[in-house]
Amino acid sequence: MTTIETTGSTTTAAGIAQSLALALGDGLGTGLAPLATGTGAPAIVPSDAPALRAVLTGASRTTVVVSVWQSSEGGPAPDPADLVPLLAPAFVNAGLGDDGEVDVLPAAEALADIDQTAGHVLLGRDGSALGCVVVQLPPTRATEAAAVRSEVPTQRTVNPVSAVGVVSGPRLELLRDVELAVTAELGRTRMSLRELLSLSPGTVVELDRAAGSPVDLLVNGTLLARGEVVVVDEEFGVRITELVNTENSAETPH
Repeated sequence: MTTIETTGSTTTAAGIAQSLALALGDGLGTGLAPLATGTGAPAIVPSDAPALRAVLTGASRTTVVVSVWQSSEGGPAPDPADLVPLLAPAFVNAGLGDDGEVDVLPAAEALADIDQTAGHVLLGRDGSALGCVVVQLPPTRATEAAAVRSEVPTQRTVNPVSAVGVVSGPRLELLRDVELAVTAELGRTRMSLRELLSLSPGTVVELDRAAGSPVDLLVNGTLLARGEVVVVDEEFGVRITELVNTENSAETPH
């Protein structure tokens, strides 16, 4: 375990990861360079690859995970402990806090606490990823932008009916010729898929209402009234026997 002395300032996770990746590539001198950036822990990292995890315990408490799992020249990967002298000045330049602790762990363990607020940079050569730098900022810094956005006043949703009042008078006249779908519902039932597939001409489907019960009259799917089925000029009709108000109470017409 190694202690790192650093100083504090503010920046983004992606910006810190980029600066550390550049410093690492220059320090190793093997031609490693940033290939791509992203958020969270990169899935390409081998779970058993050795990784350096630095938890900077100053005011920022930023977590940095660095792993180089293959040399750019095809040789063995560098020892993560050897990366500390290369990264310490970069920590200072990035302003990651006052001090910190560094451990060497398998990548899977080192990245276990990394979430989607982190930023990462893949390092490699000739398009092949050979290492990565991951930076996880503390919640107070990682959510700073979100906190600023949350302070922006949001628009209040207003019910248009309550805003203008009940439509009445001349305004109601404009709506009198609007056509609405009116449905008479005799009853309902529930059937299994097996029962539906077995339906054929002559099958009797039992509904949930007794003979002689009133039918429901629905307007655009909303219950408006109940009544009895009648025949008018050889066509079915419904004689209204009760009206249903918005409070679902019934009113029997005189």
